[in-house]
Amino acid sequence: MEEKELPLLPHKEITQSAFYEKQINSLQEQLNETEEALEIEREEVVKFQEKSEEWGKRQKQELLDQIKQLEAENGNYKEEVKRLKTQLEQLTSQHVAQIEVKENKRWSWLKVKK
Repeated sequence: MEEKELPLLPHKEITQSAFYEKQINSLQEQLNETEEALEIEREEVVKFQEKSEEWGKRQKQELLDQIKQLEAENGNYKEEVKRLKTQLEQLTSQHVAQIEVKENKRWSWLKVKK
């Protein structure tokens, strides 16, 4: 804003004019300070939003990584369960075969001869 020089006025009017000029200058200074503060506040809000977006993206990626890890672990557990089931079936069939062999040996003397 361009300041203009005021014309010379009688003493009373000069005093009043100086008073209003001081008020105008004071208000202009307050306006400038408020505009500067507002600009700083806007910059801070933008920085906060950027950091918030970064944090959100980082959190999302961490969760996606955790999901992948848990899915991999789950797959490993499924494979382990299959392996253990197979092993159990093998052991069970071996045990049954051993029992059958023992039973056959135990009662082999009872075989009827033709």
